[in-house]
Amino acid sequence: SNNLARPAGNVSEAPGQLITIQARLLNKDCSPIRDARIELWQRSPEGRYDYATDAELVSAPPVFTGAGTAYSRSDGAFEFITLFPGTTKKRAPYVNMRISHEDMKGVFQTRLYFAGDARNEDDRSFERLSETRKSRLSMRMHGAQKATIDIVLPKQVGRLSY
Repeated sequence: SNNLARPAGNVSEAPGQLITIQARLLNKDCSPIRDARIELWQRSPEGRYDYATDAELVSAPPVFTGAGTAYSRSDGAFEFITLFPGTTKKRAPYVNMRISHEDMKGVFQTRLYFAGDARNEDDRSFERLSETRKSRLSMRMHGAQKATIDIVLPKQVGRLSY
């Protein structure tokens, strides 16, 4: 599911700051890529990579799942409903994303950050990036509950760019 905040079978979200990540997947010519599989995984709001068991997913209160899957639509768009990720010392909040498609050789995997977050300045991984890459890997925040990004796959492989 693309909803990491509300496990299947629960009527409410797990505790934390709810956020919707809206994205578009584009090739190097900025044409939309449809039917791609997008996997997202991240730290919990407490900053841990701890994925819920099947029993925990149906428990009350709901537990954060930590990972989810979405598919790009004909316009390249997809979204995830999740909780704002926690951090560990000297790390910026981020989500991990893996993109695959039947016309791609292999997968495209990256880390997406939150533009404007003050913790980006202290994260060595983020600071090592060029300004261009920082811009490409940073989701723009629209208030506290929505992040957007266009993901442009950089290489041409088969019929897709990645």
